[in-house]
This record gives sequence, C-alpha cells and structure tokens, in this order.
Amino acid sequence: MNKTQTARITIAVVRKFVLLQSLKYLVEQKIF
Repeated sequence: MNKTQTARITIAVVRKFVLLQSLKYLVEQKIF
C-alpha cells in the first residue's frame, strides 16, 4: 500500500467517525 491509499483510507475513516459523532450529538440534542 502506498501513501496516497493509506491517506485516503485514513480520511475516509476519520470522516465516518466524525459523521457518527455529529449524528450522536444531534440525537442527544433532540432528546434533551
């Protein structure tokens, strides 16, 4: 695996994580 592939995978994982965190946050805001 070269650096660009690794970087793309890392970015994809980070984006998914951030998206999940923001969704979780929005859900919590709606509940409370």
